[in-house]
Amino acid sequence: MKKSSWLLLAALLLVCSCAQRIKMQVSNPGYQTDSVTAPVRVLSLNDTVPAEAVLIGTLKIGDNGFSKSGNLDTTLRLAREQAAKAGGNLVKITWHKAPSFASSCHRIKADIYRMDSLPPVKTHAVFDSLHFLNGESVIHLFRKFPLGAALSYDVKINDSVVTQARNNWAEEIVIPATGEVVIWASTENRAELKLILQAGYHYYIRCGMKYGIMVGRPKLEIVEPSVAKAEIEAIQQTAPDPDTDTDTEP
Repeated sequence: MKKSSWLLLAALLLVCSCAQRIKMQVSNPGYQTDSVTAPVRVLSLNDTVPAEAVLIGTLKIGDNGFSKSGNLDTTLRLAREQAAKAGGNLVKITWHKAPSFASSCHRIKADIYRMDSLPPVKTHAVFDSLHFLNGESVIHLFRKFPLGAALSYDVKINDSVVTQARNNWAEEIVIPATGEVVIWASTENRAELKLILQAGYHYYIRCGMKYGIMVGRPKLEIVEPSVAKAEIEAIQQTAPDPDTDTDTEP
């Protein structure tokens, strides 16, 4: 074989080894374009698609069997580019598989949506590369409001008690990213949230109270990170310093 043929074969193998497999189905070809630079917003597994968004296609990005690259940034960039080609401006992740022994790539499935204009979309998770490398998720629990200040309750993840919610309190819990979990609490009624935990993501949950017949009822809410951080900062400013000695000499 000629040297030029060997070089061509090597180049083809290099391209194949670096590319991820992309499969896209478009239900409305009228929106398609050649542009890959249009702004596209990505929603995570736990984010909600705005009601006015129109579904125009689906997308799958996987491993071609030879992929050497496929970090999360690369995978999401490919998702945005493909969505832009389809004429979409919103991508909702519906399935995410992190790298494993079987594949070194992030693999995702997603729905592609189109909106006339992109309003501010609340995202309920923040990515953290350090916890991603450790295969962990971080759950931030907090409670600020005075309603039910005298009533605390246990917060459970699946069948395990992880902490106790109380007034003017914030706590950070690091746990393995094991997929879907149920976070719940109960007094006279049960409140629960289902989360799909992904490695490297932070989730913010307000552990509030609402009026009940005899006692207060737990109220668990997933909160946008910027709102949650502001509330947690306010809690930290008003909470007593645990290292302060409040005893006085007789």
